[in-house]
Amino acid sequence: MYPQQKQAYGTRAEYKKQYRNENPEYVRRNAAFVKKYRTPRRKADPEPVSPTSCDLRLSVWAQTDNVSITHVSHTSRDIFVTVSRNEA
Repeated sequence: MYPQQKQAYGTRAEYKKQYRNENPEYVRRNAAFVKKYRTPRRKADPEPVSPTSCDLRLSVWAQTDNVSITHVSHTSRDIFVTVSRNEA
């Protein structure tokens, strides 16, 4: 059955290409749908932060008395902070 269908309609890629050429309104509707679907899922690039910036925020999940940042390094995507607990 498949060889007969392939002979009549071509491959799936050929059929879809032909369908898009014959139905430009479908192409416009689909492009608008895809754009609307993807827009909220795309996240804006975060602003770059200097490793020496005083705007760095530190979230500590364990409750501690006093902490200090002893070292800050970064890659193009991540900032690494070494934190030490100060003994009172």
